[in-house]
Amino acid sequence: GLFHDHEFNVYKTYLTFDADGSAEWSRPELLMPEYAEETYKYGLCEAEIIRDPASDTLILLARAQRRISRTFSLA
Repeated sequence: GLFHDHEFNVYKTYLTFDADGSAEWSRPELLMPEYAEETYKYGLCEAEIIRDPASDTLILLARAQRRISRTFSLA
């Protein structure tokens, strides 16, 4: 799962199930700590990770809440 706080820090967490089927979420961790300044500056939110089925490449998509630039890329 991905979510952000009011400072636009994007966190990841994992949902797992034990042998009895009980759900448990892992502790949230920053998704991209090396990009914390950019995440805040642009107000990245509604993050989603998708996988390119042709290459297994993971792609992160996010909306820039602050709208201070038309384009933004961390690549």
